[in-house]
Amino acid sequence: MLDVAAVVSLRGLPAEAEYGLSSAFSSLLAAACFLASFTIVAAEPASAWPAEGGMFRWVGRPLTCPSPVARSRATADHRNMRTRPGSSPRRPVRAPLAGLVVLAGLLAACSGPGPGEKDVEYDSLDALHEAATTAGLTCLSFTPEDSGSPDVELGECDDTTLLAVFADGVDEDEFLGLLPVEPGEEGEAALAGPNWVVLGDTGDLLETQAGIGGDFLSDL
Repeated sequence: MLDVAAVVSLRGLPAEAEYGLSSAFSSLLAAACFLASFTIVAAEPASAWPAEGGMFRWVGRPLTCPSPVARSRATADHRNMRTRPGSSPRRPVRAPLAGLVVLAGLLAACSGPGPGEKDVEYDSLDALHEAATTAGLTCLSFTPEDSGSPDVELGECDDTTLLAVFADGVDEDEFLGLLPVEPGEEGEAALAGPNWVVLGDTGDLLETQAGIGGDFLSDL
């Protein structure tokens, strides 16, 4: 508990709040990696010195300088512990292998563009929609639209925000030309990434930009 309390504190929450729910992914991944590594480290001494006291006993062994009498008693206790009746041979610790399997599974599940990753290409409109809403874009109702062109996939959120994913080979200079509308009213803007555009309210797009990156195609 002391180790967890040293890492997890309220001090970093204001900085994480800027990224909204996307920061939960990073926090959970960091916690899983930390706890898995800590479990592996603790498993080895626990199997080598199965005495009451745990970490305090393991750390204290190399730091203490016992007297000759105490040293002889400790040696006798250690021999008795190893030869006590009913004791079984030390079994190999399987915790490190299990920890590595869990860590590999987490990394495999989290591969590819995910919450918190910025300025990445999306292979589908659904992937852009998921990343944008995770980053904080308001979208209560999402409807795919017919673009009439194989170069772009279109979708609309709440009849106010337009999402577009472009095919390979389409330059950024052509993005706005392939959209059915352009930001014209005050308070509207277009946020563009490597192969996508989100067009809508400037306030919503500023929050979305903090999560998925991108650049505004026009001055705010």
